[in-house]
Amino acid sequence: MLPTRYGGEQAGIRLMSRQPAQTWLERTLTVLETLLLPPVCGGCGRRGAWFCAECAARVRRDTVPRCARCDAPAAEPVSRCRRCATWPPELLMVRAPFLFEGPVRAALHRVKYRGEHARGRDLGRRLAAFVRDDLAEVMRPVDLVVPIPLHPSRLRQRGFNQSELLAAGVVELLGLPMVKQLARVRPTPPQVGLGREARQRNIDGAFGWFGPSLDGQLVLVVDDVVTTGATLGEAARALSMAGAAGTIGLALAREP
Repeated sequence: MLPTRYGGEQAGIRLMSRQPAQTWLERTLTVLETLLLPPVCGGCGRRGAWFCAECAARVRRDTVPRCARCDAPAAEPVSRCRRCATWPPELLMVRAPFLFEGPVRAALHRVKYRGEHARGRDLGRRLAAFVRDDLAEVMRPVDLVVPIPLHPSRLRQRGFNQSELLAAGVVELLGLPMVKQLARVRPTPPQVGLGREARQRNIDGAFGWFGPSLDGQLVLVVDDVVTTGATLGEAARALSMAGAAGTIGLALAREP
């Protein structure tokens, strides 16, 4: 377990927010889902595992040079690149272990659009393994974990928030509270197909914080896919206005 700072008025938010990663109902549904719907490969559909051996070989992080801030591939390692030069300063860095293509894309679509919760938790464990193996030092000063929220209308339609499923594995690994007091205060059209500027306009002012002051805490925000960083950047702004010292973004996958 990585160390966590506790102090001042923030003890309340930490202790009140320290809830099990899965409720009793969620655990029950997971058991039933596992018994009634044994794992099939998210990439090709073969039975027996969440990813078969062939697809699992494609679910890996490539080793190309990267931008230290936004994690995008670069010709050589750089501290900041043109992709993240316009990000708000509150968004300190973003990491995403996989490309949003092939088996990862197919598996995440099965989670989002077929409601395969157990598969979502498997992807969350893979995200947590990336944090454990590659980001332990980076995550050491993090105080709490916040999933990117869905608007209530979208949540009612889908029935769950895929970012929470992914965050659950990270929360369990880090031993930190998952705090769900970041809210999407207005509905936004899907970002799919929008360019960088359109994405930013679409997401401007979409989030609000409805909890106690964050009082200088470092927040880890978890999303499913990062493209331009607009969503994570807007979340970072809202958290900064609530008193956060900064935000680290973590996503399962990055758009190629």
